[in-house]
Amino acid sequence: RTYVIQSGEVVSLWEMGLIKFRRHLEEAHDVQRKTLAGLLSLIHKERSGDMVNRSLVRNLLRMLSSLGLYSQFEVKFLEASEDFYREEAQHKLQELDVPHYMLYVERRLEEEGDRVAQYLDPQTRKPLVAKLDHQLLEAHVAAIVEKGFEGLMADAENRVEDLKRMYVLLSRVNALATIKAALSGYVRKTGVEMVANEERDKDLVSDLLAFKELLDSLLERAFFGNEDLSHALKDSFEVFINVRQNKPAELIAKFVDLQ
Repeated sequence: RTYVIQSGEVVSLWEMGLIKFRRHLEEAHDVQRKTLAGLLSLIHKERSGDMVNRSLVRNLLRMLSSLGLYSQFEVKFLEASEDFYREEAQHKLQELDVPHYMLYVERRLEEEGDRVAQYLDPQTRKPLVAKLDHQLLEAHVAAIVEKGFEGLMADAENRVEDLKRMYVLLSRVNALATIKAALSGYVRKTGVEMVANEERDKDLVSDLLAFKELLDSLLERAFFGNEDLSHALKDSFEVFINVRQNKPAELIAKFVDLQ
């Protein structure tokens, strides 16, 4: 032992032990396969709601890391994660409404972040989060917005947190263009219905002002003052305000005179 410590050209007993143990694992294919399969099974059970021995998982992964075999686990772990969340996302989208689906996505992201902190290698965080973002969000952007955005906007005063959550999560996958299109469509549709209804002429100006105030509030509270969405709101107003040519301008003039 003294000779090994003093000889820089000779590996330590610890390193020699790791080399021999790794060689043994590489030659014992069945042992290595069962070890990786066991780890993946434990993580799958934890994701499914079961309690598992996290200390055991952490120690096994540290062993693989010390042996230089963690990358083999990581490849299979990321594949299993992708499969798990692909299947679960499809099920949850059918089972839940959009606000609750967004809460589910938020919770899963937090859980995987905790999983990295508890026993995965920190470098696994980035590829793991990328898998989650794709399977839970990016692959379903159109369905999420189509299924839930208009309903949230129809009850916007009570749905600020839900709209904010949708904005934040979809921002992760660069899907703000989809939100912009949906917002523009909703504002134009709602505005046209208001302006085109002659029975609403008496209260049209005050209704439009209230609508504009609500949208401005949402822009700040739910959409963080996003400049592109601000332009979308302005453009949408310009479109529907001219549905009846000069009528809105005439009503606005009368409204001002009465003030």
